[in-house]
Amino acid sequence: MQLRRPWKPIPVSAADWEQWVVEWSNLWVEETGAAREPAVQRVREEPYADVLPAFSEFLVDRSGRLWVREAHWQDAIGAGSLSDLPAVPSTWSVFDRNGRWLGDVSMPSHFQPYDIGADYVAGKAYRDGFSQVVIYSLGARGH
Repeated sequence: MQLRRPWKPIPVSAADWEQWVVEWSNLWVEETGAAREPAVQRVREEPYADVLPAFSEFLVDRSGRLWVREAHWQDAIGAGSLSDLPAVPSTWSVFDRNGRWLGDVSMPSHFQPYDIGADYVAGKAYRDGFSQVVIYSLGARGH
């Protein structure tokens, strides 16, 4: 099967990388005082990709459609992986069984879908330090 949808690589700018370094370091660099800045500098000097990958995750729904999540560099701040909990609103491209692009569906930040049916998306939402099961209805317009 061949998936068919226009796609242009999204560059990772120096400003994006610097923001990632600062936010990642706030969470994960343990050094303090005079040792902190050299530790942050080591993170800054790590190699990083010039462009984001075409996708960060995919799911197959109950009717066999493929859902492909667009990559966002912000999603890798918390755990270092683009396929972790979406830190920003996510966009999922939906393809039919023949690989034809049907359209895009937007989902809120901090929501991870796990089960998708013909008219719903069920998953886990993280709010105020707690996780809860959430079910969103897929309306006639696909959101």
